[in-house]
Amino acid sequence: MLQQLLLFLAPYFYLARTGTYALLQNLEAFDVSSVWFGPYFDIKGTYVSGFAVLYMIFIFFTAFLNVISTIPISKKLTLITISIWLIPGFLSVFNIYLIKPDNPEIYHVGTGSIGTIWGIIVNALLCVIFGWSITNILIHIIKSDKKIKPIFDHVWYMIGLSAIIFYVVDLDIKNKKDSYIEAKNYIEHSFSLITQQSKILNSECINTKIYETYPNLCNSIYDIYSYSITYLTKSDTDREYSKKPTIMEISKYSNVNLDSLKIEVADLNDRCKKSKINDLCIPIDWKFMQYDSDLAIGNRSILDLYAFPLYLILKGIDHEWKPYVRYLEKENEYEKIKNIRWVLYIFISTLVGVKLATSTRDLFSAAYKPTFRIHLKSFYYIFFRTLVLLKNVSLNLYSFLAEKFFKLINKIINFQSSLRKKSKNEDA
Repeated sequence: MLQQLLLFLAPYFYLARTGTYALLQNLEAFDVSSVWFGPYFDIKGTYVSGFAVLYMIFIFFTAFLNVISTIPISKKLTLITISIWLIPGFLSVFNIYLIKPDNPEIYHVGTGSIGTIWGIIVNALLCVIFGWSITNILIHIIKSDKKIKPIFDHVWYMIGLSAIIFYVVDLDIKNKKDSYIEAKNYIEHSFSLITQQSKILNSECINTKIYETYPNLCNSIYDIYSYSITYLTKSDTDREYSKKPTIMEISKYSNVNLDSLKIEVADLNDRCKKSKINDLCIPIDWKFMQYDSDLAIGNRSILDLYAFPLYLILKGIDHEWKPYVRYLEKENEYEKIKNIRWVLYIFISTLVGVKLATSTRDLFSAAYKPTFRIHLKSFYYIFFRTLVLLKNVSLNLYSFLAEKFFKLINKIINFQSSLRKKSKNEDA
């Protein structure tokens, strides 16, 4: 018997588990709840299972409301509704078909993921049914759907504006993300070029007499190389909290004169215009050239070669750094917008249930019946009669206990008096 009951409940639990994963993904994004428990994750363990049990209870509660709400509309609809809710259980018991949970292949911890498709569908459908049921019950209690419809229309049309808002928000986020990707590629390309040229320059400083001509550059070139290599291995998160790359930041461990360093780099690049210095002189991308002031006034051409365009690259990084870091700072907020939209859509799903409820009444030509009002009156009558009864019982109990208490006090007083009299007689 117990095994049959478990088989009957299995599909509802699996539906609940499917919806739970999608729900928990949203709670992750809103920092309300998480499967992260310090040293370990509890993704498929007791944490999710516990939520799934609560979710299944909500499914049964919604099913109960759904069945109850159909009673004043049509007995046939009530029977159909009960059958639909029971079908998954019976299919499982008779081993015909078992609904399986849609567990996500990857559970994203602490991000803006909105869950699996089936999980979202389960959540949305449950909200539609809940909204439908509550609306039908309220219509019969207040004995009017004429008030429900205009209220619904006002809310529905106002929510239509959300499409415009989200369109503008999505477009703004897309533009910021495009700028971020462009800036990231520029900065990484920049440091790749710095790494390449600083490695060659470091070798030249060691093996040739270039050190005598460019002492400041040679003294700082290894630090520049190390900085660029380190930067390329950093994640976006590390870069977000790093200082902006500047010549002072890059060469802060080198005891060199920055003004002299700038002059030496400019002189080295100028020599590439006149003659090739070993393998140092290379063409550079036009994106770097746009920051060369000499190019703007005609002192250079786009065909010129550069040995070490450090300052041009740093000007470009300075320009691209702001959109790059700004997007990283706001990325979590942008991810949460998905979940804000999800909350709105769940609310809209409930409103869809409201609309379907009014349409169902028109479809079945449902008349107003006092079913719920009678039961509510009975409930109120029983409730208040119970309160009155409890009040009377408590008063009578209080009176009885107070009377017994005072009698006991009097007996104690009389007993003490008799003891004192007896003691005096003995003394006399």
